[in-house]
Amino acid sequence: MSNILLRLFSLRMVKRMRILLPLLFMSIIFVAYSTSINSKKRILLIHSYHPGYSWVRDINIAWKRRFEKQNNAHVRTYYMDTKRFPSLSDKKKSAKSALDLIKSWNPEILVAFDDDAQEFVASRFINKKNISIVYGGVNNDLSLYNYIEANNVYGISERMQLDAFKTALSDLKMHGKKIDGLKIAHLSDQSIFSDNITNQVKNYDWYPHVLVSSTQCNSLQEWKVAVKKADQNADLLFITNYHTLDGQLSGDDTHAKHRQVAVPPKEVINWTTSNTSIPLVGTYGFLVEDGGTLSIGISAFEQGNIAANFTIRLLKDQLIPKATRNVIGQHVIVFMNKKRMTYWGWDLSQLYSSFAEATGNYFRE
Repeated sequence: MSNILLRLFSLRMVKRMRILLPLLFMSIIFVAYSTSINSKKRILLIHSYHPGYSWVRDINIAWKRRFEKQNNAHVRTYYMDTKRFPSLSDKKKSAKSALDLIKSWNPEILVAFDDDAQEFVASRFINKKNISIVYGGVNNDLSLYNYIEANNVYGISERMQLDAFKTALSDLKMHGKKIDGLKIAHLSDQSIFSDNITNQVKNYDWYPHVLVSSTQCNSLQEWKVAVKKADQNADLLFITNYHTLDGQLSGDDTHAKHRQVAVPPKEVINWTTSNTSIPLVGTYGFLVEDGGTLSIGISAFEQGNIAANFTIRLLKDQLIPKATRNVIGQHVIVFMNKKRMTYWGWDLSQLYSSFAEATGNYFRE
């Protein structure tokens, strides 16, 4: 009798173990997975602008290319969209959403691109425990954000490559002849970003060329007046930014309804090229993408790459000496529109066109 009971008990235990062992195994896997998930650091990217903006696009390409092999972090991205919606109230509203996300998600590393993201979001976390700030695309003086002496801030600033730009102008040939002493009219919109850029333009030594004017515009109407004036007084129109001119978006964008929004940038350049008799040149690639002739500009790829480098080093808990925490971008990139160059009878050495073509920035139409 006892043997029978023992055998029945054994059979029941075997059946139970067949059920319990898989459950136990799955529990172990779940715990291990959860531990792995929780051990990954959280990284929040905050862009000042929108993902369709070519500057942001190129930063993201460089960031992902450098960061794609990192599997020890969770990454989220937030776009403030301050180019298309540049009013102070919209910036504050977008910043509040970003700050709410930071509060709820609690990232260990905050990566902020361009000045609005610094002013309205990232600078609030200087010297805070358990969070590091990585910045990129900053034009303003870092002291405005109290970044220089901060113990948790790392990143790269952008500066217009005006030496390279002036060299290209001096290398230009029109109908086979060198062009000496070009008269330059500078034009931009009115924004914090453009204020800094305009100061750089005004304070630069343009010799042997001459800066005949530098104008900032709030609206498309002001822009049109400035273009007409430049057309009479200058040899070329040097455009740095045109993305925050007051106006309404085209079409039936319900998101933009009843809001102060910017005129679509391509529309601005389309009107400008149709209403001027001088070439459009710049230091940002988006000008050529929108229909301009030539840009010798700042590399968004460098900004994204260096920001990713700092982030990876922080992920690995590497010591970053204070003297190397704040760097200034040095790379130059060339954008060229072949059709527009031919139209103006302009020619540059093959070095420029080859560089533009090799980097995918040589436009034939």
